[in-house]
Amino acid sequence: MIASAGLEWRPELGDAISPWLRATAEKSVHGDTRDVLYAQAAAPGVINRFQILSASDRAYGDVSGGVSARIGSHLAIEATIHTSFSRPEGNDYGGFAGVKLSL
Repeated sequence: MIASAGLEWRPELGDAISPWLRATAEKSVHGDTRDVLYAQAAAPGVINRFQILSASDRAYGDVSGGVSARIGSHLAIEATIHTSFSRPEGNDYGGFAGVKLSL
């Protein structure tokens, strides 16, 4: 489990474009191990379990931002980017792009 505290900014740029930016400080609060469980399709009764020990339980930063651009009354294009920093186990990076249809 991860606890986080931070700020989110959503400027008013009209109805067509909705950007946002979030910056948080995060820390693991459920110990410093992660359990990974999996079963193969050929042997579903055999469940394998691994514990991954965290290198540290220090707090780290996380920044993400995105934009939603409306095209007409029922369609929008959305994009999001994300990164963590100062994370002892290595930083996360990610992104998303999509089309939203509102009926």
